[in-house]
Amino acid sequence: FGSSGRYERLLGRFSGELDPNDPLNAFIVNIDRAPRNAQGMVEYSADFRILKPINRKAGNGTMLYDIVNRGTQRAFNLHQDFKGAYGSYPPKMENLGDGFLLEQGYTLVWSGWQADAPPGDGRITAQIPIAKFPDGSSYRRWISTELLFERPTRSGDIEYPAVEDSMPKAMLYRRATPHAPLELVSRDSWSFAKCGGSGAPVASNKDVCLPAGFSTDFIYNLVYEAQDPYVMGIGFAAIRDFVSFLRYNTTNTNPIIARRGGSGREGNPIGSVIMFGQSQSGRLVRDWIYVSGNRDNAGRKVVDGAIAHTAGSRR
Repeated sequence: FGSSGRYERLLGRFSGELDPNDPLNAFIVNIDRAPRNAQGMVEYSADFRILKPINRKAGNGTMLYDIVNRGTQRAFNLHQDFKGAYGSYPPKMENLGDGFLLEQGYTLVWSGWQADAPPGDGRITAQIPIAKFPDGSSYRRWISTELLFERPTRSGDIEYPAVEDSMPKAMLYRRATPHAPLELVSRDSWSFAKCGGSGAPVASNKDVCLPAGFSTDFIYNLVYEAQDPYVMGIGFAAIRDFVSFLRYNTTNTNPIIARRGGSGREGNPIGSVIMFGQSQSGRLVRDWIYVSGNRDNAGRKVVDGAIAHTAGSRR
């Protein structure tokens, strides 16, 4: 890639732990309810991927940290010449098109943060604990969640698992416009199940089945008792700590520095970091800066610049 030379792909996993009593972790909702290890720390793990120049001195010294959107990569979407790289890790040279970002010498980094992004299809995921009572029992709360559909379907998934005992008391509503009156959908016409095609519904606490079909002409609201929320704010800390590690760590345990049989004596090539997010992950860019203060647990700056692309008006 021009003066940047050859690039290499690194794929792996990292694990971390957080002190629930550290004031810099206080923004993490329910961290006090997350299970702890023997040292009183909260553990998590996540996937990561890196594209970096093999010759560290040939790069431009800048990391482009691309926040994944529901587990998929987004930075390549901005460049139409990246053929076949939409939302994924470019598997072949031809998927990189003109290789613009690589010719500029960027080190590209992705890592998992969203615990409810399902594994598979090349998604980058994170394993984050679920909030529990001290005795290990589940947190429960009645909530309302909105369901919208781009195409007719018999089945829709929900964010939090439903409590089986209270399923009969759940209610499903529909309305034609956001401010139209709610219309109750008969309870015997739907169930907590996954139904596809013409087969029989399969019981599920994460799906709602309406055999007559959900219509694109309605907005649906499900009121039900949910359980087992992820301590999702840990994902924000996972971004903070992984980016900080890659930026400041100068040992051979840092994959940006590491070489087979080598050492980290040449130093860390990363001098600055740009954070990028598109749509959902663009909103995360703003929220992450807001709650983390762009500081790691040593008080150091994590990123130098941030791009929130097509993130709408939120935050």
